[in-house]
Amino acid sequence: MILKLPLGIISFTLALVLPIVAGAVTVLPLVYLINLFVNVILLKSGIQSTGIIIPYFIEVRGQFDLVMFARSFIGIPVGLALWFVTRSLLNGLALFSGEMARALLSRGEVDVMTTQPDQLYAPPMSHVSGE
Repeated sequence: MILKLPLGIISFTLALVLPIVAGAVTVLPLVYLINLFVNVILLKSGIQSTGIIIPYFIEVRGQFDLVMFARSFIGIPVGLALWFVTRSLLNGLALFSGEMARALLSRGEVDVMTTQPDQLYAPPMSHVSGE
């Protein structure tokens, strides 16, 4: 019973953060282009701006940089791999939560195994050949 609160907090946090991170890393080239567009607008308005997406790896300095744009494409396979890891982790967490709920709500293994369901049908008749 005490495990329900921490498990709920961890489940909520992972269910919220992991898909967002996987999605954000997957669309990294689009993020680079939008950041570049916003920085160009700011520079034309006279406001000095630099955009740092990943420090020392992907940075926007006001003009299109082919190397930085190519580096942003590394995020696509990383994001897709993160998505599959996220999916597996959340499925495992849901399975664990279901098993814990079943354990907390069930009567117990001994009670379940000792009760036999009523026999509602007759066993099949054996076929006698030759008579």
